[in-house]
Amino acid sequence: MKLSLILARISYLHGLINPDWVDGNPGQPGPAARLSEAAIDFLLSEQIRAISRHLRHADLGEKLHSVGKSMASESLGRLGAALDDDNGICPPYHVGPHWPHWWEWAALNPQPLPPKEVTPGATLDVLIALSLRELAGLTTNARFNDEIQVIGQEIIHASAGRIFDDYCGTKVPPRPGPRR
Repeated sequence: MKLSLILARISYLHGLINPDWVDGNPGQPGPAARLSEAAIDFLLSEQIRAISRHLRHADLGEKLHSVGKSMASESLGRLGAALDDDNGICPPYHVGPHWPHWWEWAALNPQPLPPKEVTPGATLDVLIALSLRELAGLTTNARFNDEIQVIGQEIIHASAGRIFDDYCGTKVPPRPGPRR
């Protein structure tokens, strides 16, 4: 998963959970239906488990994956109780024009492939740690909030030395000047 996709998912989840955050202005129209706390925690656990696969430190990735797994199992237990008789499982939606085959739309709107992302390993870990801090702020369970923040701090601590080595470890040769 690319870093831009991770950040886009977090931005989408932030707008889904907090309707005032949509478009960055309070009072803007938000999602059609309000999600339960169990559904929010389940969506966040899926994102946390997806992020855990991209960490350079395998032990921290496993630790983060286990937190996401326990978060998912706890939220699934609460999800059945969150559904009441008034709300259906699916939120109301607007049915747009019907395209029988997806390739017809793709033929009308060709898009070039996006450029490849090149992010150094330590920088990617720091951005993932910042993403985890954002996800921790969206959880409804204080225990998972604390666990996710602790793992994010461990990622930052483990990556600090590598960032220093990436920046200061190699000397840049001077540019040759004009010959005299």
